Amino acid sequence: MNENVLEIIDTLKARLDDLTSVVGECSIELEGYDTKLDQIDTQIYVLQTKIEKLNERIAAGEEVVSDLAAAEAKSSRIPEDIKEGMTDAVQMAGSLARDAKPIVSEITGTVNELKEAFGISGKGSKTPFNK
Repeated sequence: MNENVLEIIDTLKARLDDLTSVVGECSIELEGYDTKLDQIDTQIYVLQTKIEKLNERIAAGEEVVSDLAAAEAKSSRIPEDIKEGMTDAVQMAGSLARDAKPIVSEITGTVNELKEAFGISGKGSKTPFNK
């Protein structure tokens, strides 16, 4: 049971042995790598505690089904489809802003021409056209 998980753990152990070797051979200070490894360690610890909680529930006689993907999807604050929609909305807003720039320039120019034609200085007024 759980052979695939145990196989990945063995792979990780071998990878850490390889990493230990190459770090030992490195002749420069590897700044920041400790932080990256600490983040990986934290992720592994979180997985460990989740499995420990499953084991506790099993020991208590609960019927437990482990579906990490479903559990993580529930714990996500923003669902993936909404994230994708937000990305699309931001891209559309950027596109609209780029498209609107020449139009706003045209309107600003027209307003300035009208001010000149009617002798309006506009000094002191707070309008979108005076900055």
